[in-house]
Amino acid sequence: VSVLVFAALFWAAGRFMTKAGDPHVFSVPSEEQKQAAQAYLDKNLTPLPDEWEWGTFEPDLGITLETGFLTVENAKGTVVVVPGYTAPLELYSIGFKRFQDAGFNVAAISYRGQGRSTRELANPEKGHVVDYALLADDLERFVASVQSRFGGKVFVFGNSKGGHIAMRMAGDFQPDVQAYALMVPMIKIDTGAFPYGFAKIAGWFWSLTGLGDRFSPGGDAWIAEAMLLNEPTACSANPDQANLLDAMYALNEELRVMSPTNQWVRATTQSTDILLDPAYQANIDRPVYMATAGVDTLVSSPVAEQMCAALNQCKARHFEQSRHCINRETDEVRNAIYDDAIALFESHN
Repeated sequence: VSVLVFAALFWAAGRFMTKAGDPHVFSVPSEEQKQAAQAYLDKNLTPLPDEWEWGTFEPDLGITLETGFLTVENAKGTVVVVPGYTAPLELYSIGFKRFQDAGFNVAAISYRGQGRSTRELANPEKGHVVDYALLADDLERFVASVQSRFGGKVFVFGNSKGGHIAMRMAGDFQPDVQAYALMVPMIKIDTGAFPYGFAKIAGWFWSLTGLGDRFSPGGDAWIAEAMLLNEPTACSANPDQANLLDAMYALNEELRVMSPTNQWVRATTQSTDILLDPAYQANIDRPVYMATAGVDTLVSSPVAEQMCAALNQCKARHFEQSRHCINRETDEVRNAIYDDAIALFESHN
């Protein structure tokens, strides 16, 4: 009886602590905010290369994923870029150009739930994952389509959540990918003051009791009144880069992805258990590079480094002063990561 009472109280607390957020209505910024956002982007966001080609990929009926491509003559291979949680592909314009200038084709993809790809829920601003196995399968199919389109060797560059998905693809499918470069990979999330074990149990419980599609505690949609410009954040100390997402969200509501759902937490912690299983790690037999940050409050750098040490062919490089949005911290750090990635890819070309 006490277990049933506890479960009922926990469920009631979940209903109280998590927000349904539906019916969904986008928060509308003022004209002054839109003008300020545009000015911020004009000053700080590097535009996509002129040769950039938008596209779509359909891994399943009714699922449309946003893609983008850059091509070069006599390419050394193709780099598949998998973005981080909430990040539109436009945020990687500098990286795309670096890979192109180094002689690689670029093929980027926004996975389910973000960018201009199919959203999982009626409220499109919720970060939601049903199962990382599904995202890994989508990515494996995209990699196969890239190999069919371009031929030659394929490499993968994954940021944060994109790095997690890349590792799941590597372990689940052992695709014909030559090497992986991962930037602050989300092997395990950092839940801050909320104990990880409790967050894991809560995500599991609330998902099983019908609250999986609700925002996790404290989560919400994008709010115009809370928009920041020219200020550092927990993700980036660089005020010229830290607020690019806010500015983009102010001008393009279809790009918005904010807090995760309870099911996102459940799926992510379940997938972390899979990635940290030594038997599973033995399936990842290709070279891996991981760049980790010393001031990362969103993912666990120590756990990523521990996984790297457990893999057969993995090297980690730690950037002690950087926050999680490491490619938006300093030019020096960002260039070092892309230099490392390009050197890895060229060494396995």
